[in-house]
Parts: sequence; structure tokens; C-alpha cells
Amino acid sequence: MVVVPCRIIEGMNSRVLSALALLAALWVPALAEQNLITNGSFEENELGFDGNWADYNIPTGTNSLQGWDVISTVDLTGTAWQAEDGICSIDMAASRSIGEIAQTFATTPGESYTVSFWWTDNPDYYKVDESPIESMCVSAGGTTMNYTIDASKAGNSDSDMRYMNSQFMFTAGSSSSTLEFLSTEGSRYCGIVIDNVEVEAVPEPSSLIALAPFAALVVVRRRRAVRRSG
Repeated sequence: MVVVPCRIIEGMNSRVLSALALLAALWVPALAEQNLITNGSFEENELGFDGNWADYNIPTGTNSLQGWDVISTVDLTGTAWQAEDGICSIDMAASRSIGEIAQTFATTPGESYTVSFWWTDNPDYYKVDESPIESMCVSAGGTTMNYTIDASKAGNSDSDMRYMNSQFMFTAGSSSSTLEFLSTEGSRYCGIVIDNVEVEAVPEPSSLIALAPFAALVVVRRRRAVRRSG
């Protein structure tokens, strides 16, 4: 960690401050934006599915959805409805199945991670005469979260899916962790829809402290701007 005394910062000319501020702008986002999940928006697949079809049934046991293990059949959807990110999304229920997908990624034992994903209901449940109650559980690193939605009250549609963002944290217990999505509403055609999945490491306190000099740069530049305007 590099600590820059405020007196040194005050003595820097505008070009040096600008250069350091630019480095900070490049370094800080890199610290926070390292998604450990491959193909979190489900755009990449080996099925020849480019999102221009309504949906594609991915059968149990296939690894054709890049980065993911399809443990039990799910639907890869395209033009059937609006995605949260890109073109594709995943319907956790498909062809009367209890859908399940998982992905394993590298972690550091003892470190904390944040899971983030967007989800909503399948608004077409009524077309196949199913219950509007759709549910799933999401687990990672020994932490399990349950999610339920009443599709009859969600107010969404194929063109306006009204995705919601959910997040939770877990602490890694080994050098690899597995993120798993499991449909829990029983065998049906319409389930919870997920998209834009991310897992990021929670910055350690030492990393946050390292940002302090850059915060000081911003303060100094603002002070100088105020002085000049005055």
C-alpha cells in the first residue's frame, strides 16, 4: 500500500494530479468489477441458439451452455420475452422439469464474496393452466437463499419483465465454490426467470485504505477549482 502525505499532494502541479487521478479512475473500477462467473447473461452456447428463437430446451446433463452445468432441464429463452442483459435468459422450469444449473469458480478460503443476479416470473403461466406461484433456491459456499413470486401479482409482461436484483454474501471454505440455481415449485412448464449473474470478491479493508490517496487527490483538485473560480 502506498500512502501519499497531503503536503506532497498539495505540492503537485496540475499535470501530475491529473495523471494520478486518471490512474485512479482506471484502477478503482478494476478493483470492483471482476465477475468470477462465466457467461452470466447466458449469451454463449454451443446449441446454435442466437436468441432469435423464442426458446430452446436444454436437456439434463449437457454442458452446451458455456460455463454452466445443466443438472436438470431448463429453457434458454430469446425472443420469448425481454432479457435483463443482452438477448437471452433462463427459465428455471422447462417441459415439466425441476430445473437446476450450477457453475464452479475459483475462490480464496476465508474471503467473502457477493452473489448478484436479476430475476422475475414467467408471465405466461396462465397459458398452460399452472399455479402463479413460482419459486427457487440459490446457494453458494454453504449459504442458501429462497425466492418466491406470485406471477398473478407481478404485473409484468413479455415486453416488460420487471426484473428484480437480489444479492447475498458467502464466505469461501475452499479454493473453489459452486453457485447453484434450483427450481423448487415442482414439475411445471413455467418457472422463475434469471439473468445477469455475477459473483465478485468483497474488497478487503486494506484495499479500501489504499484508495485514500486517490480520494485526497479528488479533494485537492476540487479545492483548487474553487480557489480559481473565486
